Amino acid sequence: MKFFEYFGVVGTLSVLAWIGAAYALARSRHDKPNSWRWLFGALAAAVLATRLGRATSDAIMNARIDDREQIAMTLKEHEEMADDIEKQKLTARFAEDSPEDVLAGKDLTALKEAKGETPEGTAAGTEAGASAGETSLSGVTAAEAPPDVVPAYARGGKRTRAEGKKVGGDGKVGVRIEDTSIRYMKADDLAAARRLDRLNRLAIRLLLLGTLGMMASDYLRAFNRTLTTRWLVPIGGPWLDAISPKARLVLITPPGAAALSPADYAGAAMRRGENVIYFGGRDPWDGAARVARVSVRTWIAWGVTKLVAGAPGVPAGAEFLLDGAWFGRYAVVMPGSDGAEAVLSELIALLRRRRETGAAARRTLHLVWARAEQPAGEILRALRGVAGDTNVRLAVWAGAAETAGLRAAFDEIR
Repeated sequence: MKFFEYFGVVGTLSVLAWIGAAYALARSRHDKPNSWRWLFGALAAAVLATRLGRATSDAIMNARIDDREQIAMTLKEHEEMADDIEKQKLTARFAEDSPEDVLAGKDLTALKEAKGETPEGTAAGTEAGASAGETSLSGVTAAEAPPDVVPAYARGGKRTRAEGKKVGGDGKVGVRIEDTSIRYMKADDLAAARRLDRLNRLAIRLLLLGTLGMMASDYLRAFNRTLTTRWLVPIGGPWLDAISPKARLVLITPPGAAALSPADYAGAAMRRGENVIYFGGRDPWDGAARVARVSVRTWIAWGVTKLVAGAPGVPAGAEFLLDGAWFGRYAVVMPGSDGAEAVLSELIALLRRRRETGAAARRTLHLVWARAEQPAGEILRALRGVAGDTNVRLAVWAGAAETAGLRAAFDEIR
């Protein structure tokens, strides 16, 4: 197939990788419980396709049009012409054959006249030359002349051209060494390969951007889910609530409680950058002076001071506790103290007054109820009327037998 000829093994794998990424994206839309796994798989496949596609694109863009036959024919013609010129130079023996031999012939003529010889070959010239003990140069060629007469370039006779000599100033053509790392293709095939390469890169980029966008959307939408297990960062706020609205009154029944305890829920709310008032039988952060928003193992990079209601030196008034959590100065805990329902009623009255002035918590205030006794129905109905306007959320953990009369009061049941 032409496609495999253009793309090779690496390019074919890049196409298969982005097809796999597209399949994983489609699966993430239909398999909601495992959407995060499918999205990570799509991202891995898209990154792999990007790496393979880049290598394929480099190979195609660096390819050249295959004109080696024409170049070989031209080189052969040049070599034949150079051989003919070389043969003419090496076989010349008379003055009229080349300018060099003309010069050599003039030098011989001047030498003969200096020895007394004339072009007509007179006897006086011959005798004078003989009496001087000199040898006659009549009939001597340039190749047989004495060294002091023949120029250096004319000595040594016929020479053979060395093989493999490259093109130089004398016009000789040598052996052409071909770079085997260069890929050659026919002009039409190269144009088609580059078109397919552009389409391949476009598909990879769209899938990579689409995967990143879907991952961001899925993360933000799952950020406010009650039973979320994602890695949370402190970015909670009104803009996020607009993307993923919260249910204001949530009931956690035993099946959901097995997946998410009250302490885990409160810790997740703090890591989102939101605030907590915890009503429970025990302190979920027992022994800690601060509650982490950002931490590395046990080291708290950013945290909030924990305020335990009823502790020595801590005011027990509902307004003080509400303000401490409302403005994010404290993580408030009311462990094992009596009158928790009365405090909750006071908090609702304070929230009602704040709603009348148009006040709302900048970040959601979570009221976590993890006590054995459940809040009364009238308290739940009163809180429902103010929770949305003041940005407050109530999460209640209850046993299976205690939920029958509570279900109607809640927006979400887990």
